[in-house]
Amino acid sequence: MTIRKKITLLFVGSLAVMLFIAGWIEYTGIENNLRLQQERYLRVSKELFSLISRSKEKELKQRLDELEFLSLPPKSISLPPRPYFSQPHSFGSICLYRIGSRLYLDLRYLDRHLLLYDRLQDTMQKERLVTYALIGLDLVILLIIFFLIWKMISPLHRIATKLRRFASGDHKLRLMINSKDEVGEVAASFNLMADRLEAALRSREELLRDVGHELRTPIAKGLFALESLPESPAKTILQRTYRDLERLTGEILKIQALENKRSLQKEKFRVETLVAEALSLLYIENESCLQVTIMDSFEIEGDLRYLAIAVKNLIDNALKHRRQPFRPVSVRAVETQIEICNEGESLGERWQTYLEAFQKQERSREGFGLGLNIVSRVLQLHGFTLRYDYREGQNCFSIDFVNPT
Repeated sequence: MTIRKKITLLFVGSLAVMLFIAGWIEYTGIENNLRLQQERYLRVSKELFSLISRSKEKELKQRLDELEFLSLPPKSISLPPRPYFSQPHSFGSICLYRIGSRLYLDLRYLDRHLLLYDRLQDTMQKERLVTYALIGLDLVILLIIFFLIWKMISPLHRIATKLRRFASGDHKLRLMINSKDEVGEVAASFNLMADRLEAALRSREELLRDVGHELRTPIAKGLFALESLPESPAKTILQRTYRDLERLTGEILKIQALENKRSLQKEKFRVETLVAEALSLLYIENESCLQVTIMDSFEIEGDLRYLAIAVKNLIDNALKHRRQPFRPVSVRAVETQIEICNEGESLGERWQTYLEAFQKQERSREGFGLGLNIVSRVLQLHGFTLRYDYREGQNCFSIDFVNPT
């Protein structure tokens, strides 16, 4: 989960809790105020009934002023059809009506009818408004904090995106972040590292390319000069040595070309085309050493040249390391895979070590241990998967052409 999602979830959770608390405060505050107001109304009702029964209008008005009760015309307010609370009296009744969060006292004594409103409720309403204002201010502060944090981590999202592109081979990419905080320092450090890494990679590529091309000329001259020498064991050894050097130089140049996804020229083709292209790269004297079967035809998107080299290296590796030279190597296209099997001893858990450069089996005298390394590099650039399995006495390498991403 990204930092943005975590912060958003944290903000939403905090907002939900705060709104719940605000709602709970509102509900409990109204209920408590109604309860207290009801007790106050009921407490003074007996005294008011006494004043009404004795017809002491002046004292009644004075007492209402002392209690901060406002006498309203009975028809000035549309009261609900049912009272919030009612209580009978000897010669009348006491009713409380609720309108919103306010209570109104309705007193009836014989033919007298009083509708009273406690002005202290206005003070309570003002206190509630202050509470709402503080809660609103808290929400505003929470929103400001959220957007400030979002703004601070936005460069991190751009940094992560560009780092993925940089890791994919776009070494010219740089971070354009000019903030003066720690994020800006990270961006500056990354740009410095990228400059140095690009320079080192460029120097390495130029060195490998120059050395590879410079070696080809003396190798070719050496092979040409050997042709004029009489046949001898020493000549055979020298020819083999020069050819090994020529092959090693070619494989090193292939590895250098596979450093970057931009070197790929992707196209769509059938698996039959890939197998035929790989077989055309092999140097085999007897075609009976291979058993090719296309069980399922499927389409592949990738660089045909590099994928053909990868399949060719797997077939060549299987031919070199057969337990019995007369047993054919099986090449099968099934579902979305090409599977190459040969009879031999199991590689076990150490099979992945042969994907590293210059790693080969101890008893193998051919090759330089670069074949499987080139296969691994080609498949990594394409996003395809190389698998190994040992079954029924056979080592089976398979390429799955379904990109997991």
